[in-house]
Amino acid sequence: MKKLLTLLFCAGLVQLPAQLIINEVASTNYNITQDEEGDYPDWIELYNAGPTAVNLAGYAVSEGKSLTPWVFKDSIIPANGRVLVYASGKNRNCQTCPVSDIDHWETAIFDDDIWEYKNGTSEPPSNWNDVSFAGGWATGPGGFGIGDGDDNTIIGGFSTAFYYRKEFEIVDKSKILQTIISMDYDDGYVVYINNVEVARINMIGSPTHSSSANYWHEALMYLGYAPKTITLDPALMETLLVDGTNVIAVEIHQYFGGDDATGRTWLHFGMSTPDVYFFDNPDWFSNPGTATELHTDFKISNNEYIYLYNPAGAIIDSIYTDYLQVNQVRAYSGCRRMVLC
Repeated sequence: MKKLLTLLFCAGLVQLPAQLIINEVASTNYNITQDEEGDYPDWIELYNAGPTAVNLAGYAVSEGKSLTPWVFKDSIIPANGRVLVYASGKNRNCQTCPVSDIDHWETAIFDDDIWEYKNGTSEPPSNWNDVSFAGGWATGPGGFGIGDGDDNTIIGGFSTAFYYRKEFEIVDKSKILQTIISMDYDDGYVVYINNVEVARINMIGSPTHSSSANYWHEALMYLGYAPKTITLDPALMETLLVDGTNVIAVEIHQYFGGDDATGRTWLHFGMSTPDVYFFDNPDWFSNPGTATELHTDFKISNNEYIYLYNPAGAIIDSIYTDYLQVNQVRAYSGCRRMVLC
């Protein structure tokens, strides 16, 4: 479905893009993004749009101009990298964070690999997201969907949902320290690994083949943007992944009255040793930097501006939270307007 995005002007000014920007802000994170303690604080995502790494030392963020800015210490964002800053009030700076043991990242599954898929005219078998599934579905290259011209395999004859799955092999799961899923989607999804849900967006309850997404979301990659990345809980993945055959399974759901749909999925692993088990990452994949588990000393309110300061104390970017509904995100649109998505 073609959506009319709500564009908000920044005080009537069009600013030239800086290397470091506020990419997204969430002031109503109810049950989507967890911090390392299992809480759901609000958050700010910074993006390094430049060709070189940025040391955050001396940069700062604040809610409104009246608060004393919260200053970053020595943390690195790589070129084209992102860092999530929890606006939790816990006041933790990554100078004291444990150093990551990840040697490098690899991609195990790509969106245009050959997957099994099924339209949503009926319920899939109960074990469709498990390695015990007997098969029999059609096969084809992802991504899947209809409309927008961004799909390798057109899913026809469905009303609300469709499903796809792919098995993959792990030689030594002890070498996997972290797991990231990348998703380009329209409008909602649920992702499973080995029959256990690991991620969802814009879906509530236990969805069936006739369940609609509870909010719309336009696919990003055909518009020139990178897909969304979801970092999975390492403790959960330690229990789910096995040496041998594993499976990732995805169900995509449209918002009410939609006339297009998209499902594109990648699976990435952070490896503990230089040994190579999978494949090189896509060009757009941003290896997580050293800045992790950052928590500001303030929380975010609706109807407030978030400011980003350079080490000289000058404001280099800002974003307006507006009145976000539960689990909505205010994002940078690339032309210095803010788009609700």
